Amino acid sequence: GKVVAYVYGAAFSDCLNYSDTLDINQVVGIQEVNSAASTFEMYPNPSQGNLFIEPHLESGQTFWYEIIDLNSKLLFASKEYQFHDQQRINTDISSLKPGIYLVRLSVSSGGTLFKVENKKLFKQN
Repeated sequence: GKVVAYVYGAAFSDCLNYSDTLDINQVVGIQEVNSAASTFEMYPNPSQGNLFIEPHLESGQTFWYEIIDLNSKLLFASKEYQFHDQQRINTDISSLKPGIYLVRLSVSSGGTLFKVENKKLFKQN
């Protein structure tokens, strides 16, 4: 039969939705997403100037992050980093206008992208 599928959450963003109608012949399983298993922390949030990104990854994994506005415009893209223990990266966001943004952290290992996580960032004056 037909079903309307809604995709919402960490794989895309907490602010953006996607819906489509799919033909489904057989359901083989449902995987629940554990939002507690976050790939990174960012603070302070809300922020006025400096934003700290603290990834929680395995040693040697590669990651990068981006700041995107709610119109999907890329405002900032970091370089690629090789993760090491207790890494924390400082980003100056003072030039951003007050508002809501997305911080997207992408993780790869062995050249294969395997995880993307989005979090809301609140920028204050």
